[in-house]
Amino acid sequence: MGGLVGGVGLTLAAQGPAMLLRLHEPVDPLGGTMLAMGYAATIIVCVSLPAGQKKLAWAAPIGRMAFTNYLAQSLILGWIFYGYGLGLFGRLAVTTAFVVGVAGYLAQVAFSTWWLSQYRFGPIEWLWRTLMYGTRQPMVEREE
Repeated sequence: MGGLVGGVGLTLAAQGPAMLLRLHEPVDPLGGTMLAMGYAATIIVCVSLPAGQKKLAWAAPIGRMAFTNYLAQSLILGWIFYGYGLGLFGRLAVTTAFVVGVAGYLAQVAFSTWWLSQYRFGPIEWLWRTLMYGTRQPMVEREE
């Protein structure tokens, strides 16, 4: 909770009093870092409680395919926003860019849920395990 309160306080201070005193450059990144730590701590506390585990269970598949989703998100959003694709960086309103990001995340949650209902691992996780163990890993559970 302290990270959230401290992060919000420093972020707001960087926009007001610290800006006047020319302290916003060191204060603003510190506020963002504290805020991120506060968010992370809040999620950790939530998943430590049974009620939190139930409420966040929808996110488990995307976590099980984190490497695949990270690479896919980097490629897709890179293509949307940078010059090798549509080049929309700085040309979309903040709200529109936010909606694009959230829609992409929700699509990844849906895809990850579907994929893991068919296979044991995400495709990149499977490749990583296969390379690490030096033997082809089974993608599907054996039907018995």
